[in-house]
Amino acid sequence: MLVVLFILLVMCAMIAGLGYYTYTVTTPGDVGPTTTPIYRFEMVDDKPVITQIEPSDCTGDVYVKKKSCHNRQTGDLLDGTANKCGDGVEEWILDPDASGYQRAIGNGTCESDFRPCNVVCDTPCQGATWIEGECIRDGVVLDGSETDKCGRGMRTYTLDENAPDYVASTGRGTCTKTYSSACDVECPQNAVAPPACVYSSTWQRSANGCVVSKEDRASPVGYDQDGWQESFKLALEAENCTGEKRLSEWETCRGPPTPIDCVGTWGENDGWGPCTGSCGTQPTQSRTYTHKPAAANGGVACAIADGVVETRNCGTIVTCPVDCVGRWIDTACPTACGTPASTVVKTWYTTTYPQGTGKACPAPDDPESRKSCPATAACPSNCTGYWTDPPCPTACGTAASTVTKTWNTTTPAVGTGTCPSPTPKSCPATAPCPVNCVGSWISNGASYRTGSGGCTGWWDNYPEIYNITVPRVGTGSACAAAHGATRVRSVKRPKPSGCNRPSDKRLKTNIKLYKKDYPVQGIDLYSYEWNDIATQLYGLSGSTIGFIADLLPPKYVGVDEHGYKYINGYPDDTMKQMVSFLDQQR
Repeated sequence: MLVVLFILLVMCAMIAGLGYYTYTVTTPGDVGPTTTPIYRFEMVDDKPVITQIEPSDCTGDVYVKKKSCHNRQTGDLLDGTANKCGDGVEEWILDPDASGYQRAIGNGTCESDFRPCNVVCDTPCQGATWIEGECIRDGVVLDGSETDKCGRGMRTYTLDENAPDYVASTGRGTCTKTYSSACDVECPQNAVAPPACVYSSTWQRSANGCVVSKEDRASPVGYDQDGWQESFKLALEAENCTGEKRLSEWETCRGPPTPIDCVGTWGENDGWGPCTGSCGTQPTQSRTYTHKPAAANGGVACAIADGVVETRNCGTIVTCPVDCVGRWIDTACPTACGTPASTVVKTWYTTTYPQGTGKACPAPDDPESRKSCPATAACPSNCTGYWTDPPCPTACGTAASTVTKTWNTTTPAVGTGTCPSPTPKSCPATAPCPVNCVGSWISNGASYRTGSGGCTGWWDNYPEIYNITVPRVGTGSACAAAHGATRVRSVKRPKPSGCNRPSDKRLKTNIKLYKKDYPVQGIDLYSYEWNDIATQLYGLSGSTIGFIADLLPPKYVGVDEHGYKYINGYPDDTMKQMVSFLDQQR
């Protein structure tokens, strides 16, 4: 049987002339296990070839959700209601549009990935511990202290959520956290509580719901129909509830919206799109599940999520066309100098011949086979001209150097002809330039002082030697003295500050007794600082030790042009002792 089928396929291929085809063969059950191999038939070098396609499953890294959390056995979606909550699975499939996705080949498959999930069940809260409130009537706490604060009232009880027996609701489960109950508070002696309308509940909607009229036993409204809704309150003494203390009222309402069941479809003809694929690969086609419309208002949901995409293999693998591959063998252009522009012909060399609808090889007269060659350069000849020779430097003190002779072209070179390059010329050093002598007197030993000192003055003497740092060169100017010459420089020093110096107490500050009865009994020595007036008038500053003119005998004191007293240096033994002492202090 298989041999006959093979012969028929070969004959079909010979009639078709080209291309390849896929087909399946089912092995009979009495021969072995039932399989469905896929074969590929194609013409190779004008010879029929049959090969079996090795199947492979689809692969990829990116998954998309196909179906939300549901019961895998029944397929029902889990929404948290009774019998539709707890553990379930989500169905995920490989995303065929993601990068890296590989379609199944042959009879390979694309298995779904079922992932565990859980939907919380709707359960009410639990608890039996309640917190008792105060007895209240019309917002007033009844404590029995007055006639208006006794009698019948309502007490509110609140569920204790911190009690150990409290369990919170889950999902969409309900939880009643408060309730009210009647209470009685005893009145004062000989007092009677006034009649009162005591509500035992808040406004509650009638269980009859939205009805078509306010009449008794009116029928409920239909979907999206306008109607009336009655609300009521319960009272402990209903006969006292009149006027504003009414027990019922009506308000307009509307019936529930019409439930819409989900209607899902893959589209016309099961929604499969065109069979597409690149040459050399298995073609595929896909379809998308759409909700038209989606479930609403409590309608039945679809079992398959909106937008789920399914893909399957289709058609046959088409051989890819092969373009002609080769290269042009280039022909060299003429290189001899003086050759005019011309055209040469290149030769095409084929390495891979075209197949199917592949691109053909270039024809002999293909425009790309022609190559334009430019004219070659003119034959070479050297340039003509003359040299420019610059003079050497003549300024004194110029070091040996190099100058450059340059070529001046009168007739340019032709082709590869050349012109002389610039040529260096050596120049000798010139005579040195004259330099002036540079020298100065510098210290040549310790200084010493001459003179009697004190108010008669003295001289500071400084031994010096002449030091030449830059000797005279050529016609440069000479130094003031020869190198090594010596001298003594004498500087007359000014008299000490105590000689004829203002000593008025008004010129001093921070005056302190330094030495009493010195050098003569009754003449004291003080330490002090010159103040701002002494600085401004006499340029005096800082601290010193001396006598205060105000405290000396008048014969030793004079007055200056500013009216300030000073020691006048009276020439007797006492004054000499004072001046000598001050000199020693300095």
